[in-house]
Amino acid sequence: MAASIMASPAQAGGIYANEFGTPEMGTAGAGAEASALDASTAIPFYSPAGMTRLEGHQFIVAVGALDTSIQFQKDPATTFLGGDGGQAGNPIPLLTMAYVHSFTERFKFGVALFGAAGAALEYEPTWAGRKQAQESQILTMSLSPTLAYRIADWVSFGAGINVMATSLDLKVEGALPASQISIDGTDVGVSFNVSWMFEPGENTRIGLTYVSETDFDYAGDVSRTPGSLTAPVNTSLSLAQILRLGLYYDINRKLAIMGTLGWEDWSALENQFVSVGTAGTATIPRNWEDTYRFALGLHYRPADAWLLRFGVSYDTSPTEAADRTADLPVDTQLRFAFGFQQETSDLFSYGIELIYADLGDAEINSIGPVRDLVGSYSSNDYIGAAFNAQWRF
Repeated sequence: MAASIMASPAQAGGIYANEFGTPEMGTAGAGAEASALDASTAIPFYSPAGMTRLEGHQFIVAVGALDTSIQFQKDPATTFLGGDGGQAGNPIPLLTMAYVHSFTERFKFGVALFGAAGAALEYEPTWAGRKQAQESQILTMSLSPTLAYRIADWVSFGAGINVMATSLDLKVEGALPASQISIDGTDVGVSFNVSWMFEPGENTRIGLTYVSETDFDYAGDVSRTPGSLTAPVNTSLSLAQILRLGLYYDINRKLAIMGTLGWEDWSALENQFVSVGTAGTATIPRNWEDTYRFALGLHYRPADAWLLRFGVSYDTSPTEAADRTADLPVDTQLRFAFGFQQETSDLFSYGIELIYADLGDAEINSIGPVRDLVGSYSSNDYIGAAFNAQWRF
């Protein structure tokens, strides 16, 4: 059983969530580090420093879902027997809540609860890539309290911590035909975030956000069926540190443009370590690379009570075909988004966001006794929708 686990990839996730269901989802996240229009700015991937721009106390809740379509197409070069795996994508729920409390006009407290990372895949049990993944699920929720202070009229600073609780569930075929290896584990990790908000002019805002790396050591059980063999397992996973720069500029009362440049340190996943009982520790090379994000967005206000959002974003690929595995078939990512917000009164507003994401062909060219899988994904995308409600008091 230990040999089967150590020969198989054990990672079930690796890319941060990009959709939180908040209004910024309507611009594909473009300018989220600088816009600071509602309580969702307390999310550490946005700009907690921007809380100093909010008046009074504000609360937002957002719910939604992503409907994924993930279908592999096997290349004839794959020598391992089996099918294409069928429709492997599963729906992913979205839930975010954020609250901003004003101690004074300059000093703010915020807290955000949101899904920081997630993946859910379920291939057909007898598919050709069953040595890499049959089922793969990871869920990471973050509770992030932050403080922000306006140092001067044109600059604010924010800082806080991220307490992330995560669970991992992975199933692959074992060394024996028709056997299955199951891994499950949980952990809690802590990281920190800092952010700056610069306002050089009445119509211009610049936001800078940094989130440190979070390291998880999943402690759980590994089991094999048939045979009912069970042993303790530990497997590591790192969520990369990120740095993002955002710009928001009001052209006039009706129109604003925004953009984001971002860096994520996914080279932290160069290797992964797996320990099974007393069998020892194996090193699994992942060879991931840093990724870069580029996003542009537009706000248009046709009337005082209405705000329309549009956005597009592009993320580079974290890995090459030779190192990519079926548990996370992510390539370059292209997103198109739309949303609207309506102010029903001075105290309440609501909005809806829609998004489409193309996750690339995700070509896999894994050659080896366990990782023999060649092909690409004929479908690798998702559509999403979310609803948000905001209260100010």
